[in-house]
Amino acid sequence: MQTDSLSPSPNTVSPVPLNNPSAPRFGTVIPNRIFVGGIDFKTNENDLRKFFSQYGCVKEVKIVNDRAGVSKGLVK
Repeated sequence: MQTDSLSPSPNTVSPVPLNNPSAPRFGTVIPNRIFVGGIDFKTNENDLRKFFSQYGCVKEVKIVNDRAGVSKGLVK
């Protein structure tokens, strides 16, 4: 049985216009960065830093908030 693998296209463009011109393009791989979704809304950046530090050096932790400042439940 043969399976086709999808390879990322270097010309991938975000389907949604980005308001931040300094943001990476959709599909861009950024070394040593992870995205974590579905975190508890009560989790803070210090909690995440402490948790992930057991696996290596953590340079930056950023919880994404909505306009009202409420966590969206994801970390970038």
